[in-house]
Amino acid sequence: MSLARSLLLLLLSLPDPVFDDTYEYKGRSKVGFVTYAELLNARMAMMGFTILFLQELLFGKGVLQMYGLPYDSGAFLG
Repeated sequence: MSLARSLLLLLLSLPDPVFDDTYEYKGRSKVGFVTYAELLNARMAMMGFTILFLQELLFGKGVLQMYGLPYDSGAFLG
């Protein structure tokens, strides 16, 4: 085996210091701008948009119109 191939095999067998590290930050939190909070926020936003879409689909009225809030009827494009 050549020296270059031996060095390559040695480098490939060493652990990756970034991805193979088992260290976990002690100050981990589920609040603030962290991955868990952002995923939860995104899921809640998707549920809200889905509920609003289904509400408009079932009742045939926009959300503002359904709750009696003023809206610009001239902006209707249909």
